[in-house]
Amino acid sequence: MLLGASHDQGSGVKVDETYENVVEDRLNHELPDSHYSRYEILNMSVGQYGLFQRLLRLEEQGFQFKPDAVILSISAVDKQFLFRHLGRALSLGIEPPPDYRQILERVTHSAGIHGKMPVVMIERRLQPYGDELYEWAFHRFAQQCKQRGIHPLVIYRPEPLDFQGRDEAGPSCGT
Repeated sequence: MLLGASHDQGSGVKVDETYENVVEDRLNHELPDSHYSRYEILNMSVGQYGLFQRLLRLEEQGFQFKPDAVILSISAVDKQFLFRHLGRALSLGIEPPPDYRQILERVTHSAGIHGKMPVVMIERRLQPYGDELYEWAFHRFAQQCKQRGIHPLVIYRPEPLDFQGRDEAGPSCGT
């Protein structure tokens, strides 16, 4: 199972060209294993999902598929998704799930943030707590997988660059 954001989901590429499909095909072709008839990677990635949203998706939906392993994909911009999501949730008064409440209440208290602040200010004040939030999420990811006998894997996926290395690859700006 793969959990990630839009690049992991395969946004902008053909279905058979997503890296998840390429890896799956290669595993099935090159690494036969007597324990399995074939490998299948279920891609549960969602565009603009932050780390906590991915973890919740795994807990609420992914575990029901009883995967042998879960790949959690992380990129350089993921902390911004996390801060944006937490800022919006706080400003909208959305209560965190019970298991997430303690870490989020501790961080919001330490950061001195509340839902009546502008979201951009909340995001800025959360930045010093990014490592703490990530550490908590990675620990929870490992713990939840271990409890179910699932192999947790974390990959770091760099942002794609154009071949000249000047800009991130993405939609053309008309140039």
